[in-house]
Parts: sequence; C-alpha cells; structure tokens
Amino acid sequence: MSERVELPGALRRAVAADIEPVKPLPPLWVRVLWAAPLAAVMAVGTLVYFGLRSDLQGDVVAMLWLPMVLQITLGLAVLAIALQETVPGMRVAKPVVYGVCVSALALHLAVNIIMWLRDPLGYEDFLVSWWGCLRYEILLGVPFLAIVTYMAGRALPIRPQYVGLLAGFGGGVIADASWRMVCPVSVPMHFLTAHLGGVLILGATGYLFGTFLERTRPALSPKLNPDFVQRSR
Repeated sequence: MSERVELPGALRRAVAADIEPVKPLPPLWVRVLWAAPLAAVMAVGTLVYFGLRSDLQGDVVAMLWLPMVLQITLGLAVLAIALQETVPGMRVAKPVVYGVCVSALALHLAVNIIMWLRDPLGYEDFLVSWWGCLRYEILLGVPFLAIVTYMAGRALPIRPQYVGLLAGFGGGVIADASWRMVCPVSVPMHFLTAHLGGVLILGATGYLFGTFLERTRPALSPKLNPDFVQRSR
C-alpha cells in the first residue's frame, strides 16, 4: 500500500482559491442542434439565392436531394465528434471518427462521379469556375468552423488541433452538400480541386486555428505552477 502524502497547507489554500463554479455543459445532442438550423438555413438560402442548377431534371433532381441530406447529416456527425472532443475524458473512438469522415468523403466522391458519368458538363473558363466554387464553399463552411472552435476555446480541449480539423472538415462537408445543388460542372478536374479542395482547406484552417488556441490558451494559475508547489513543500 502506498504511503499517504499530506499536501502542504499553502498548496491546499491555493487550490481552494482557484476553484470557481461553472455552468453545466449542455448534452451533446443539444449542442449539435445549435448547428442544425444553420445548416438548414444555409442549404435553403443557397438554393433560393443562386437557384437550382439548370441541368437537373426529373429523376436527376431526386438523385441529388437524398445525397445532399445524407451529406449534411454526416457533416453534422463530424461536428458532433468535434464538440465531444472539447470535453476532456469524453473522446470518441478513432474507428468511429475515421468511419464518419471516410463515409462523408466517399459519398461526396460517389455523387460527383455518378453525375460526371451521367452528364459530363465542363466549363468555359477553368480558373473562373474553380475560384467561384472554392470561394463560396469556404464562405459557407466558415460559420460552422467559427461556432465549433468558439465552443472549443471556452472548453479548453486537450487536443484543440484535432477539434479544429474536425470542425473545418464537417463545415466543409455541409457547405459542399448545398453547393453541389448549384454548381453544374461535373468533370473530375473541377470537383476534385474546387469542391474537395474547399473541404480540405477548411479542415486545414481549423487545424491551424486549433494550434493557435493551444499556444495562446491561458496558463495555469501562478499559484499552481510547479515552482510554487515545490516551494510549498
């Protein structure tokens, strides 16, 4: 049996002075629901403002509506994993994380490949088309990245880079789901660079922002640093 060690009185007082009441964290499903209305408004707003792609007719429209809903659902699942990661000791198993992310990418690629094989539409100007889709996907995905990273910053997660990566990736998946209903270009060179590129850029941005949060997070109270503990013995 290990010997019981009494903590110094000064250290006990420092710990007691550093303890403050906190507001209980809402359940995960409640926090995810905060992003769900934004996803719905973004998808509907994008279609209303830009209009449904003109080449969609009949069964092709139905073929894209279901994947869009599934892709948004998978994007929200990725955001849920990111929010779960903000709580120390509540990490999601890696197979689940990889499975959800790979499923989102597989669905994205499958829908685009099917549309390319069914109706291979190209572009008049590659750079104009590429920049337009890349820009709008990033703009549509940024609000989700901002919301989740803001929550992460308040929760002080152990792995903020991981949270940022998932937040950016999930936001990009949701943005791509709605923008795919607007963009008619279906050739691989376009969707592999502009559409998939937007998802990857948002993920990388989230990772870098998570790194920034880790480096700028508040340090431990001066009363609790190792030097103080050593002097208190």
